[in-house]
Amino acid sequence: MSTVVLLYKIKQKVGANRTSVFFNLVPVVTLMISVLMGQPVGWVHVVGTFMVILGVVTAVRTKRTEPSGNHGQKPTVTAPGPHN
Repeated sequence: MSTVVLLYKIKQKVGANRTSVFFNLVPVVTLMISVLMGQPVGWVHVVGTFMVILGVVTAVRTKRTEPSGNHGQKPTVTAPGPHN
């Protein structure tokens, strides 16, 4: 199965917002593959990987809040009433 098909299926299951968060893990997977291939890894790579994982965990665990305001509804316009 190609990567594009796999990502499409994941997007269908969990939604576009959550899928976009996990796209940030691409550098982490690349680092793991390079380690398996015997490439040297510096401290910058380790710190960067830790920061990416921390960001993804934070994004997934953060509760969603509703935006303030009219929540996407059209504003209600009322005509002025009669004055006494």
